[in-house]
Amino acid sequence: MKRLDIFKSEGGYRLALGIYNDSPVIDKSPWFETKEEAEKARREVIEEDEREAKIEQYIQDGNIEALENMDK
Repeated sequence: MKRLDIFKSEGGYRLALGIYNDSPVIDKSPWFETKEEAEKARREVIEEDEREAKIEQYIQDGNIEALENMDK
């Protein structure tokens, strides 16, 4: 299993956010009633990961202007 995989659990679905020995860490894998809710959460995590990567890149590049204008 990989991070962000969706799997069936307890009558619903979980989003694997924590992995240990190729298995999900249940207390780091939020539960959702429907697969659609889990997929929406996965998209949100991906978007946040991409945003954080942009921030890190702007900092490494010294691009303070782009960093300041990100949320405008």
